[in-house]
Amino acid sequence: MDKERLKVLNRIKRLKNDRGFQLVVCGKDEKGIVKPLHKEWGKTESSHEKISELAAETTFSNFGIVTGPFSDHLEAIDVDLKVFNTSKEKESFSKEFFSMLEDNIDNLYSKVSVYETKSGGYHLMYKASNCEGNQKLAKPKDTKEASIETRGGKREDGVFKSGYVNFYPDFYYKGLTYEEIKYISDSDRNCIIQCCKALSYERIPEKIKPEKTFKNEITGDSTWNDYNNRNEVWDLISDEFEVIRNLTDKIIIRRHGASSAMSGYIYKDSGCLYLFSTGTDY
Repeated sequence: MDKERLKVLNRIKRLKNDRGFQLVVCGKDEKGIVKPLHKEWGKTESSHEKISELAAETTFSNFGIVTGPFSDHLEAIDVDLKVFNTSKEKESFSKEFFSMLEDNIDNLYSKVSVYETKSGGYHLMYKASNCEGNQKLAKPKDTKEASIETRGGKREDGVFKSGYVNFYPDFYYKGLTYEEIKYISDSDRNCIIQCCKALSYERIPEKIKPEKTFKNEITGDSTWNDYNNRNEVWDLISDEFEVIRNLTDKIIIRRHGASSAMSGYIYKDSGCLYLFSTGTDY
């Protein structure tokens, strides 16, 4: 094993001993696809001997850190910017991602670890007692794949099943290092998930036109169109909500008195209101 690989292996072993992280060794299969070499990686722990043995294989590609219960409830937010076509879109989305979190989580970078990935994305990591299995959180408009997913873990049929993230020791970006990752509160974790979901584009179904319309005597327009032309949704709901953020495709709103990070969105292209808060007459 070369010196550089041995250096990384020793560091990642210390993460196992000191931080409770479970490790995974990845390599290329016969088709050249990189995946864990240890077939039971998401169900059972790997010993130091097993990890060293796998890391010495010629197919070795990289190390990874298992998420979920095997790694003391480590959860990772995987931000994949490859789904965007232009550098401007990537920059805009990552800026909105970090701004959303910074606005809603006090002292964000004293609580989470952020590393860049080789593909130009980010891994935001923390430990949480309420971490869940892998989820797709955000799919922006006009993209085929999700731009934000979680890597966590859960128990299924009595067996722990986990995800994993690649280990990028040379790609530190901001916040805590791998060695400093710690537990955050359940409320902070839930707020992070809500913020990520807010960056998804929810397609609004086409409006169903009423069967009968009545003409406005002055403008000659239908009653519905006349009302829509004179008013916007914010005119109706402003007494109950406040604007949290103004994003490129939507406005984030929150109900007055709500404890959550946000209550819904107003989409700029359609003017439609999308609420996931149940504490409102709407």
